Amino acid sequence: MFSRLRNLLFGRGARLNPGANPLAPTVTPQLARLDELEKLEAAIKTVLAVDAAKLAGRLFVVSLDLVRGRYGNSWRYLSEKASRSARSFISGEIAKDDILVPVGEVDFILVLLHGPRREAPARALRIDQGMTAAITGEDLGMLGATAKEVIVDEAGAIKFRLLTQADLKNAQAPQDEAVIDLESELFDDEEGDGGFPSIDAVIEALKFRIDNVVRAVDRVTVAQRISPYSPVLGEDSDERTIYENFADAKVRAKIDLRSLKAARQELRRVAAEKSGLRIVAPVYFETIANAYTRNLFIKVAQKIPQAARRQLIIEVLGVPAGVAQSRLSELASVVRPFSNAAILGLAPDFREFRPLSELGLFAVRGDESAGEPLDGLYEGARQAGIPIYLSHVDQEADRERLIASGADYVSGQLYAAVSPAATAA
Repeated sequence: MFSRLRNLLFGRGARLNPGANPLAPTVTPQLARLDELEKLEAAIKTVLAVDAAKLAGRLFVVSLDLVRGRYGNSWRYLSEKASRSARSFISGEIAKDDILVPVGEVDFILVLLHGPRREAPARALRIDQGMTAAITGEDLGMLGATAKEVIVDEAGAIKFRLLTQADLKNAQAPQDEAVIDLESELFDDEEGDGGFPSIDAVIEALKFRIDNVVRAVDRVTVAQRISPYSPVLGEDSDERTIYENFADAKVRAKIDLRSLKAARQELRRVAAEKSGLRIVAPVYFETIANAYTRNLFIKVAQKIPQAARRQLIIEVLGVPAGVAQSRLSELASVVRPFSNAAILGLAPDFREFRPLSELGLFAVRGDESAGEPLDGLYEGARQAGIPIYLSHVDQEADRERLIASGADYVSGQLYAAVSPAATAA
């Protein structure tokens, strides 16, 4: 059956990519996209004509449309190379039994026949994320996801389901369907029955702890950090607890926006007290890298008074090791207008410190969530003359982390506020 599908798609006379009409009038990008989607739907119908029932759960579409949007006018020069790179990457990722159908420059149909059906969505999602990273040089996680499952309803209409983080989890879950259904019910339950609260309940209960940021050498408080936590996950929880339970870029963006609002309130307090302390507001790199969430972040930041921005430090978490220089410049253009300085949370294997100079750094910190050694990162920062910052030093056992890092600045619940005047006395 599927050999017939290959002949239908790629055999003599097959035309899934008809050439452009040279006499056709110039159209807007929006109309051009509609034309592309019409061709994509026609190609999907050709694939489904073979055996729609056997392709259920194995037919997907991935796209370079988001990548094209990020490149803007430069896409006209890069489109051919990007499309060729995408085809090459996908071809290297799929199995011999699978089928790749390019449709135009940006759309690709995936027929994933290899392996269990329940693992196909996770495979499509990984291929999609890898394709974007291969072209842009960055791993944008779920914010860059375009993979959609093709579904045919009872009336024969074609519909698309955007794949999510849950598809990755389902591929790793036990094959007992009753277990999967049970976990899904617990996740969606707003009351959090069974000790597994929903993300809505976590966000609704979100609070902020104020941690002092002190100089390690004399413990003088130089800033205060906004540390989000949710009591439904435990009073000793922090943002790390939330992200461990809900690894979703949209969840992070939601918390980032609320953290910035909380920082705005704390800046008012600091101004009223005339303490001169700076406020540290955490935000994930993914939130700034994505055009939609970046725009929301900027709108919230614009409400911070100009005078108060001199007291704000933006802590950017999750900066990937292979981030391109252009993305760091874009990061700087977002952070600098609203803050006095930045703290960057870097991956353990990050080594390119020279491009960081334009960001006006307060310090860098290592990403401890990966569980990898940070010695090389800290050594590179020290050689570049960039201070090191360590957060969440909440217990005596955390002092070992502090000693190992050689941090210049540290924050956590172990540190009470110490003013410069008190130290001098």
